[in-house]
Amino acid sequence: MKKEIISKSLNEIDSVYVEEAMNFSSSKKSNKLMFIKMPLVAVILIVLLFSTIAAAGINIYQNASQIKFQDGSSVQLYENVPFRKIPDTAVKSDEYSKIPMTFEQVAETLGFKILNYKDAFENEINYSTSLNKNGSVAVVDLWWASFLKESEEKYATYSARILNENADEGYVYPFIEGIDAAGGMEYNETYKINSLDVDAVIYTIGNSPYGENVSDGRVSVQFVYDNVLYKLDFWNYTNDEIKIILEELE
Repeated sequence: MKKEIISKSLNEIDSVYVEEAMNFSSSKKSNKLMFIKMPLVAVILIVLLFSTIAAAGINIYQNASQIKFQDGSSVQLYENVPFRKIPDTAVKSDEYSKIPMTFEQVAETLGFKILNYKDAFENEINYSTSLNKNGSVAVVDLWWASFLKESEEKYATYSARILNENADEGYVYPFIEGIDAAGGMEYNETYKINSLDVDAVIYTIGNSPYGENVSDGRVSVQFVYDNVLYKLDFWNYTNDEIKIILEELE
C-alpha cells in the first residue's frame, strides 16, 4: 500500500513536469524549472517514507495483545500496550537476580501499589528489573511463588510485569506477541472481575503440540489492571474457586 502511494505521487509529479515543460519554449527556462522542481521530489519522498516509519512506530505502541491457543483461535487481552511511569529512583536488580521484597517495599520503590491478597500464604515477593540500553529501567517483573498454598498439590503462583513508558522497543514486542509461550493452551472463558472492573482470560494447559500432557492440573489467568499485566497460575483449583480469589484481590 505504501509503495502504491509513493508510486502514485511520483507519477503525478512527472505529469506536472511534462505539462509545465511544454509551456516553456526556452530550453534554458525548462532546465531551470527542472533544477528547481527536482528537489521537491526528494522532499515528498522523504516525507512519505518518514510518515510510513513514524506510523509503524505508533502501531507498535497501539497494537493489541492476543492470547493464541492450540486450536488456532485467539482472544484479545488488551487493546493498547500498557505502560506505567516507573520512577528513575526505582531499585535495579543485578542481571538475572531477584530481590526479595514485601508488598510495602515494592509500592515504595515503584510509587504505586500492586494487587495483593489478604489470605496469601506469604507476604514476600521477588522483584527484578530489565534495563534499557541507556541503563534506565525498562521492565519490572514480580514473582510471588508462595501466593497460595493449601497443599503440595493445590497451590497458586502470581506474577506481574510492568512496562516503563520509556522502554526500548525490544521490551515492548513481547507484550504484543503474548507473555505466555506455553504449548497446548486451551481457551476456557473470559471472566469479568467485578471488584476490579476488568476482563480476565482463563485458560488451561492441555496436550502440547508434541503430544505429551503438560497441564498437571494448571489453570492460568491473565488480565491487565491499572496498566500492570498480571498472570496467575492455579494448580488443582476449580474455576469457581479461582473466581472467588480473583474477586478478593485488592
